[in-house]
Amino acid sequence: MGSTITTRRVAAGVRTLQGRTLFVLFEESYSSNTTPHTPEWCCVGLGHLPAVMRRIFGLASSCEGGMLRRRDGRLTPEGYIATWLEQLAIPLVLHRTAVRIDAGDTFYSAIHASKLDDAVSFLRDTGQPAQAAALREEKVVTFDLAADADVVLALQARVGIDPWRIVSAQAVAHRTGARDPTLGYTSVPGRAPTPDVPTALKLGMDVRLLRDAEGVWRCGGWQYSIVAQHVQALWQVELAFPGHHRKWISAFRNALDRAPPAPAGLVVEIDGSGIVEPYAAKAIQGFREQAGAGSGIFRTPVTADNTYGLTNLPRGCTRWLLPGQDQSPCAEQAALAL
Repeated sequence: MGSTITTRRVAAGVRTLQGRTLFVLFEESYSSNTTPHTPEWCCVGLGHLPAVMRRIFGLASSCEGGMLRRRDGRLTPEGYIATWLEQLAIPLVLHRTAVRIDAGDTFYSAIHASKLDDAVSFLRDTGQPAQAAALREEKVVTFDLAADADVVLALQARVGIDPWRIVSAQAVAHRTGARDPTLGYTSVPGRAPTPDVPTALKLGMDVRLLRDAEGVWRCGGWQYSIVAQHVQALWQVELAFPGHHRKWISAFRNALDRAPPAPAGLVVEIDGSGIVEPYAAKAIQGFREQAGAGSGIFRTPVTADNTYGLTNLPRGCTRWLLPGQDQSPCAEQAALAL
C-alpha cells in the first residue's frame, strides 16, 4: 500500500465582502507507489478558519499511521500541523478569485450530473436565479470568492464538492506571491485544561483496550488508529486554546505507549443484536457456535487463536471482562449447559 508524500504547503487568503478571511489551502505531493515521483500542487482545503482548521487536523491524522509522510520518512501530526499554522499566520494573497463550477459526468466535473437538479434548486432557493439558469442551461456557473464566498461554500456543502474541483492549483503564485498578515490567523496561547488521556491496556503489540466513561472495557483497535481519531477531533482545541494541541496529542499517545499489558484470563461478552453487516454477523455466529450459545448475548474466553477475530468485531457489540469481573456464562449459555 502506498503513501502520500507531502513536499510543500501553502495557505492563501482573500477578504470577503463580509470582512472575513476565506482561506484556501494548497499542498504539493505525490504518491509513493506511482512513478515518476513528480510532485503536483492541489487545492486541499477551502473555507473560513474553523473549516480549514478542521481540514488540517483531518489531514494530519493520516500522519500517525504513515499514510501521509515526508520524502525522508515519517512525519508526525504535530509537525504537519505546525507547518500549516505557520502558513495561516501570513497567508499569500489570493489574486485569482474567479472560480468556475461545472456539472457533468466526468471525473473532473465539480457537480456530478446526478446532483445537477439539487444544485440548481439550491441556487434558485437562495436568491441566485441567474446562476441557477446558467448552471441548468450551460452546465457551468462562475463565482467570485470575495463576493460570493458564502454561496460557494454553501453549494460545496450541499452537493459535496472537493476543494480542488472549485479552486485550481494555478490560483496562487506558490512561494513567490505577496503575503498579507492582516488576513492571517493570529493565535494567542493561553491556559488550557489538563489533556484528556485514555485508560488503556495493551493487547499484543499494537491493539489497545480502552475503558469508556461507564467503566466498560472496549477494543479501541490499533494504536495508530486511536491516535489518528484523537487528532481529528482536536481542531476545536486549537481554536479554543491555541498552541495546546501538541501537548494534547503527545499526552494521548504516551498514555497508549505506556499502557500495561492486558492480564491473562480475559473474557469477551458479545451482543450481536444490532449487527447488520454480513461479515460481522457471520463472525459472531462462528463465535456463538464455538461457545455453544443460543440466541442473545453470550461470552467467550479470549485465546491466542481467537484474539484477532474478536478485536475485529464492531466495537460496540463487545465488552471485555477482566479477571475479577463477573465472567460467568450469560443466562442463555447457562441454560444450555443444564
